[in-house]
Amino acid sequence: MSLLSRGGSLFLLAALSSLALAGCAQEGEPDPSQEAATVQPTMNTLTIDGTGSLRWNDTQITLDELADLLAQTRQMPTEPELQFRPSAGASYETSAEILRVIKQSGITKFGFVGKEKYPVTEPAED
Repeated sequence: MSLLSRGGSLFLLAALSSLALAGCAQEGEPDPSQEAATVQPTMNTLTIDGTGSLRWNDTQITLDELADLLAQTRQMPTEPELQFRPSAGASYETSAEILRVIKQSGITKFGFVGKEKYPVTEPAED
Protein backbone atom coordinates (compact mmCIF):
# COMPACT_ATOMS: atom_id res chain seq x y z
CA MET A 1 0.00 0.00 0.00
CA SER A 2 1.46 3.36 -0.98
CA LEU A 3 1.75 6.33 1.34
CA LEU A 4 -0.84 8.18 -0.76
CA SER A 5 -3.48 5.49 -0.32
CA ARG A 6 -2.72 5.25 3.40
CA GLY A 7 -3.00 9.02 3.70
CA GLY A 8 -6.29 8.95 1.80
CA SER A 9 -7.57 6.22 4.14
CA LEU A 10 -6.55 8.24 7.18
CA PHE A 11 -8.31 11.29 5.77
CA LEU A 12 -11.45 9.22 5.09
CA LEU A 13 -11.35 7.74 8.61
CA ALA A 14 -10.91 11.22 10.13
CA ALA A 15 -13.85 12.57 8.11
CA LEU A 16 -16.08 9.65 9.08
CA SER A 17 -15.10 10.03 12.75
CA SER A 18 -16.01 13.72 12.63
CA LEU A 19 -19.41 12.90 11.16
CA ALA A 20 -20.04 10.22 13.78
CA LEU A 21 -19.07 12.59 16.61
CA ALA A 22 -21.32 15.30 15.20
CA GLY A 23 -24.20 12.82 15.17
CA CYS A 24 -23.49 11.86 18.79
CA ALA A 25 -23.44 15.49 19.88
CA GLN A 26 -26.92 15.92 18.47
CA GLU A 27 -28.38 12.96 20.36
CA GLY A 28 -30.63 14.10 23.18
CA GLU A 29 -31.01 17.56 21.69
CA PRO A 30 -34.52 18.61 20.66
CA ASP A 31 -35.52 17.97 17.07
CA PRO A 32 -35.23 21.32 15.26
CA SER A 33 -38.40 20.55 13.31
CA GLN A 34 -40.30 20.29 16.63
CA GLU A 35 -41.02 23.84 17.71
CA ALA A 36 -41.66 24.75 21.33
CA ALA A 37 -45.18 25.70 22.38
CA THR A 38 -45.65 29.32 23.34
CA VAL A 39 -48.30 31.17 25.30
CA GLN A 40 -50.25 33.74 23.30
CA PRO A 41 -51.25 36.92 25.15
CA THR A 42 -55.01 36.86 24.49
CA MET A 43 -56.12 33.29 23.71
CA ASN A 44 -54.67 29.79 23.60
CA THR A 45 -56.23 26.62 22.23
CA LEU A 46 -55.76 23.17 23.76
CA THR A 47 -56.88 20.15 21.74
CA ILE A 48 -56.81 16.40 22.22
CA ASP A 49 -57.54 13.89 19.48
CA GLY A 50 -58.64 10.27 19.45
CA THR A 51 -55.05 9.04 19.72
CA GLY A 52 -54.43 11.06 22.89
CA SER A 53 -52.24 13.63 21.11
CA LEU A 54 -52.33 16.87 23.09
CA ARG A 55 -51.73 20.16 21.25
CA TRP A 56 -51.27 23.72 22.49
CA ASN A 57 -51.90 26.20 19.64
CA ASP A 58 -51.20 23.37 17.14
CA THR A 59 -47.89 22.36 18.78
CA GLN A 60 -47.76 18.86 20.25
CA ILE A 61 -47.09 18.86 24.01
CA THR A 62 -47.03 16.53 27.02
CA LEU A 63 -49.03 16.86 30.25
CA ASP A 64 -45.91 18.16 32.00
CA GLU A 65 -45.50 20.83 29.33
CA LEU A 66 -49.20 21.70 29.74
CA ALA A 67 -48.64 22.38 33.44
CA ASP A 68 -45.68 24.64 32.59
CA LEU A 69 -47.66 26.54 29.93
CA LEU A 70 -50.57 27.05 32.33
CA ALA A 71 -48.15 28.37 34.96
CA GLN A 72 -46.85 30.85 32.38
CA THR A 73 -50.39 32.09 31.71
CA ARG A 74 -50.88 32.72 35.44
CA GLN A 75 -47.76 34.90 35.51
CA MET A 76 -48.97 37.20 32.73
CA PRO A 77 -50.37 40.64 33.65
CA THR A 78 -53.67 39.75 31.96
CA GLU A 79 -54.53 36.06 31.91
CA PRO A 80 -55.24 34.83 28.36
CA GLU A 81 -58.32 32.75 27.64
CA LEU A 82 -57.85 28.97 27.31
CA GLN A 83 -60.15 27.17 24.88
CA PHE A 84 -60.30 23.39 25.30
CA ARG A 85 -61.38 21.50 22.18
CA PRO A 86 -61.48 17.74 22.79
CA SER A 87 -62.33 15.66 19.71
CA ALA A 88 -65.29 13.30 19.77
CA GLY A 89 -62.86 10.37 19.82
CA ALA A 90 -60.78 11.66 22.74
CA SER A 91 -60.46 9.34 25.71
CA TYR A 92 -62.62 10.28 28.68
CA GLU A 93 -59.82 9.33 31.10
CA THR A 94 -57.23 11.47 29.28
CA SER A 95 -59.66 14.39 29.03
CA ALA A 96 -60.38 14.11 32.77
CA GLU A 97 -56.62 14.13 33.50
CA ILE A 98 -56.20 17.26 31.38
CA LEU A 99 -59.07 18.94 33.23
CA ARG A 100 -57.42 18.02 36.55
CA VAL A 101 -54.16 19.69 35.44
CA ILE A 102 -56.11 22.77 34.28
CA LYS A 103 -58.00 23.00 37.58
CA GLN A 104 -54.80 22.63 39.62
CA SER A 105 -53.19 25.46 37.65
CA GLY A 106 -55.69 27.98 39.01
CA ILE A 107 -56.46 29.60 35.68
CA THR A 108 -59.78 31.44 35.59
CA LYS A 109 -60.45 32.11 31.88
CA PHE A 110 -61.36 28.66 30.59
CA GLY A 111 -64.02 27.29 28.27
CA PHE A 112 -65.01 24.29 26.19
CA VAL A 113 -65.28 25.02 22.47
CA GLY A 114 -67.04 22.92 19.87
CA LYS A 115 -69.31 21.03 22.25
CA GLU A 116 -72.27 22.10 20.13
CA LYS A 117 -71.07 19.51 17.57
CA TYR A 118 -71.93 16.77 20.05
CA PRO A 119 -75.55 17.26 21.09
CA VAL A 120 -76.75 15.66 24.30
CA THR A 121 -80.14 14.06 24.10
CA GLU A 122 -82.31 14.67 27.12
CA PRO A 123 -83.75 11.48 28.65
CA ALA A 124 -87.39 10.88 27.87
CA GLU A 125 -89.83 11.46 30.72
CA ASP A 126 -91.84 8.41 31.72
